[in-house]
Amino acid sequence: MKSNDYIEQSENLTAPTMDMHRAIVTLSEKLAELDSSNQRIDACTDSSLITILSFARETEKKNIAMVLEWIRRHDPKFDSALRTALFKAGPIVEED
Repeated sequence: MKSNDYIEQSENLTAPTMDMHRAIVTLSEKLAELDSSNQRIDACTDSSLITILSFARETEKKNIAMVLEWIRRHDPKFDSALRTALFKAGPIVEED
């Protein structure tokens, strides 16, 4: 997904929708980078390189958290969903 991969014509989109799209694309890219980092660290055999890659991976996690927080602050329903689902003890999926 690229930042200009809109399904609608960009001139029909509001600035907040375009900003949210940028945030979602960034989040997607950062999550892919995190996955790549995890794989590289698992496959790496040099301890010095593992340390460097691990440092970079932790930076990616912070970036992911910041983008997710921006999204939460700009989408009240997403904020509500996150508040319901995160930082809870017990099963992740509640049975009704």
